[in-house]
Amino acid sequence: MKKLSFLPILFVISSLCNAQDTTGLIAHWNMNGTSNDVSGHGHNGTQSNLTPAVGKDGVMGHAYYFNGTNSVITVPYSPDFNIPNVFTFCTTVMVEGFYTGTCQMNMLFTRGGTSGGSSMGNYYMFFNDKANTADDCSTIDSTQETFHASCAGIVPINEAAYGYTPAIVKNQWYSLVIVFNDTSYKTYVNGVLMNTAIVTTPGMSVGTSTDSVSIGYNVFEAASGFPYAFNGRIDDIQFFNRVLTTAEIDSYTTSTLAVNDITLNQNEIAIYPNPATNELNIATTALLHGAMTITIADVMGREFIKTQCTNETTRIDVSTLNPGVYFACIYCDNQVVTRRFVKQ
Repeated sequence: MKKLSFLPILFVISSLCNAQDTTGLIAHWNMNGTSNDVSGHGHNGTQSNLTPAVGKDGVMGHAYYFNGTNSVITVPYSPDFNIPNVFTFCTTVMVEGFYTGTCQMNMLFTRGGTSGGSSMGNYYMFFNDKANTADDCSTIDSTQETFHASCAGIVPINEAAYGYTPAIVKNQWYSLVIVFNDTSYKTYVNGVLMNTAIVTTPGMSVGTSTDSVSIGYNVFEAASGFPYAFNGRIDDIQFFNRVLTTAEIDSYTTSTLAVNDITLNQNEIAIYPNPATNELNIATTALLHGAMTITIADVMGREFIKTQCTNETTRIDVSTLNPGVYFACIYCDNQVVTRRFVKQ
């Protein structure tokens, strides 16, 4: 593999250098050949019917494939799972199929299942089409699937409040962050706030229980016909008992969008201005020992611009892009550094 030797960087975008604070981190399952909790808190899982898979970084064994039938990770009860009225889920996930059983839910993470009233200690992260098919447990529209989270008894105003576009596309990696702040559920997909679902009754207690945690499958209601088995790959799950800041959400998104940044250093590439109007500058201040390619893509991965990097500063015309959030991806060999920017 070609290496890059960098001169000292002239400028660094400080907001992209913020490390994610582990305060309030309950558990972190990185799926790198194990279902153990790598946070050090001991919430290790027991896996069943999982297959090691290629992760977001392109490395075999850095994710697990869930088969959509009986793949599951179970984690024993801990009092740490009795959380306050706020939480954050972070996950890196690829959907490869949609559950078509009754009520069409696809379970990524659940503590205590989906049924029950308030103060039951139940909460879960999932995706389904219910925002667009109302409360119809029989009809499925797989073109309208979106990511959500919920607590039993602390629900949004209606199912439609969960909806957003564009919907989930199969076989595409997503960096997903879902925040519950006692008044609403906020869903961030690839760093973009896609949805804010206001709850009907703010201030309700999440509650407590002695239930365990289940990943990729609803063990709590499977016997009743609601296993909600997930079909796809999970690369990473982090679970916090607090609300992450916007900077922390950006940090998680940036770190999980990069394919491989071991030798192509994230902190040695900068972009400006951000937001950009007509022109975007990408600076490496690097001695180039291999071809570098830059692409500009939107949050769905659709590529709009592709160019070669031939100087320490590359200027890219972005005047024709529609306003919105985009990603500049700088490639060298099998590596890429991803930078998020806004086009005004």
